Amino acid sequence: MANLKEKAEWAEGIYQIEMTDPVVGGEDGIDNTPHKQLAERTLFLKSELEKQGATLESFSPETQAELILGVAEAKAGAAANAARLSILRTTGFQELHATIRNRGVKSGVELTKSRTATRNISASDGVVFMDGREYPVDNQTNTASVASNTTAEDGTVIIYMFRTEAGIIDVAATTLNGEMPEGAIELARAAVPAGNTESNDPYLENVIITDSARREPGWPTVQRSPAFVPVPLAHDLPDGGYQVTAEIEGGEGRSGDVYAADKLANGFKLFTTGSADNVSARLLVQCPGLNLSLSDSEEE
Repeated sequence: MANLKEKAEWAEGIYQIEMTDPVVGGEDGIDNTPHKQLAERTLFLKSELEKQGATLESFSPETQAELILGVAEAKAGAAANAARLSILRTTGFQELHATIRNRGVKSGVELTKSRTATRNISASDGVVFMDGREYPVDNQTNTASVASNTTAEDGTVIIYMFRTEAGIIDVAATTLNGEMPEGAIELARAAVPAGNTESNDPYLENVIITDSARREPGWPTVQRSPAFVPVPLAHDLPDGGYQVTAEIEGGEGRSGDVYAADKLANGFKLFTTGSADNVSARLLVQCPGLNLSLSDSEEE
């Protein structure tokens, strides 16, 4: 790691890093300009003292105070610029990565409560899409069981689809308030009342099942609700006025564009217009309007 090259000069002003300046290091980089100017001021003061062969104590109290103040201001200025640069690098320019799961139901796969097996769900045949392609789904009778709720609080069971190792689409359900496995497709949510069990509700008469599947009958040509993933920012920004540049790094199927929408201070949604699944993207978030001034507490 090299040191800055200094010369004993008193800069009349210290350069302020602007929002339009690129983040550039090196000997002549903009990032190092204010640090170099402050360092040269300090070297200038040291040089002036050495020229006169004097020590600080040999000057009048007023001159001593001015010299000490000058050095202190130089140090404070360097610290403030370093803090502003840190804010710019970590907050004003953020590199993120995200993956969009583009999957759902094209037709069929309707759920019904079983009348032959306690607390079971059946699913009709149909077609689903995942991995950038379509998969047929056979009619499945009594394919998933809705868990009992022995607690004093209402609970939720998620009914979902997944692809087995044999390439078959199967339907299953989570445990009470459990999470779906990685890569599954949500079909519906069952609201299970407190105390609802097999003994008092064997056929789920008091369980409300709400369809929550993403249904796209026109897939892959038409997608009424494009797939998206919520992307949290690494560092919150003042508002949603930032810019997001996306670069697609991979995916399964026909890729389209990706774009950011619904931008908030703490994150945004990343959408895809194509039919590809598992779309991975590299994202650069830039905030040209970021205020680099420090708060009162930081300045103190």
